[in-house]
Amino acid sequence: MEERFRCFLAVPIDDAIRSVLAAAMGALPRHGLRLVAPESLHLTLRFFGDLSQEEVSRVERHLRESFSRRSAAPFPLHLRGRGLFPPKGAPRVLWVGVSGDLDALADLARRGEEAAASVGLRTESRPFSPHLTVGRVREGNRLSREDLESFLPDRDWGKWLVGDLILMRSFLRPQKGSLYRPLATFNLKEVALSGQESPTHP
Repeated sequence: MEERFRCFLAVPIDDAIRSVLAAAMGALPRHGLRLVAPESLHLTLRFFGDLSQEEVSRVERHLRESFSRRSAAPFPLHLRGRGLFPPKGAPRVLWVGVSGDLDALADLARRGEEAAASVGLRTESRPFSPHLTVGRVREGNRLSREDLESFLPDRDWGKWLVGDLILMRSFLRPQKGSLYRPLATFNLKEVALSGQESPTHP
């Protein structure tokens, strides 16, 4: 049977911010929440699902060609506050908000969407909504919205300069949470320079 790769496109967060979030997450109750491991915190831009090795190569190639045609550059992001998905009804996800240069972030998400289309995946029906997932409510648990919002401070978590975009592979581990391994890294400073040198760059 052909090996499949469960993949997504992500922006890593700054290590200093990761440490601040890890300290806050360490105080969260574990009985009703399945927390993301601090080392796995990231901003998901596009989830691809299970891809073949050939499809992974096509996605990577499409992204590199995208940057050669239209360069990108490092840009600032800011993590602030917290909230719940869905916005009404029984909560399922606890997240931290994202602000800063959201246009640049949305551009990277569009490139991920184009890469998904290159391997025949359907267009994502939901609009891109940048957020950092901190934890998911365990099935069958009835934590209230008020309880969940009180668990995490409504504070400024920090700013950083986004420099990398990562094509990531996810390994599902039901008891320990997902494990992530990078398949390809796109350094925005490098791709910006390569884009400037490209004859197709405007």
